[in-house]
Amino acid sequence: MKSSVTFEERWSPAEVFHRLGVLLDTQGTDVSVDGNTLAYEKSNPAAQDKLATFTSGTLEVVEEDGGTRLSYDVASTALFLCFLAPLAFLAFGQFAAFINEIEKPGLIAELEEEKQKEEEAGKDEKVIELHWIDQMLGAPAPEKPGEEASSEEKLQRGSLLLDDSRHLCSWKGDPVNLTVTEYLLVKALAQRPGHVKNRDQLINTAYGENIYVD
Repeated sequence: MKSSVTFEERWSPAEVFHRLGVLLDTQGTDVSVDGNTLAYEKSNPAAQDKLATFTSGTLEVVEEDGGTRLSYDVASTALFLCFLAPLAFLAFGQFAAFINEIEKPGLIAELEEEKQKEEEAGKDEKVIELHWIDQMLGAPAPEKPGEEASSEEKLQRGSLLLDDSRHLCSWKGDPVNLTVTEYLLVKALAQRPGHVKNRDQLINTAYGENIYVD
């Protein structure tokens, strides 16, 4: 950092350097004077040092008509690093963006591959296990998932869809978890909409005529 200060008084270089001695006469500061020029350098300055920020510099005193001019040229490592810090962050951001552009095609390919694997895994439907109560009552076990059910094996009533081959029930496209018995009851009601079934008819539909239910 370079600049100068002009004083109205006419001072000799020795007088100016003497007045600045309170700033330069500190621990860790080396001072050398050559005529009207003073050079200093600080090594590990103390925190109380008022010139600790500026670790080196030169001072030149020039006597002029009507006053004295003090020119100074000082350097600060701390201020230099503060100036470089934003540039370093900007460079790091640009480098990260560059690396991201390079890796982007590979990352997209990996995501598409994972998505394809998930879609393929979703095709393997889980086998619905028969509830133990339905097993005791002799209800038929659901079939294992395989080929798509034919139109004859599907029953649709509005938003309700029943897949007889796998005992699957869905409402507005969302699956509905039902036991086999519950499925058979829903199917019995859906087969003849608007037709009222009594309790015995529903029980016979779900459990068969040979099962007694109190």
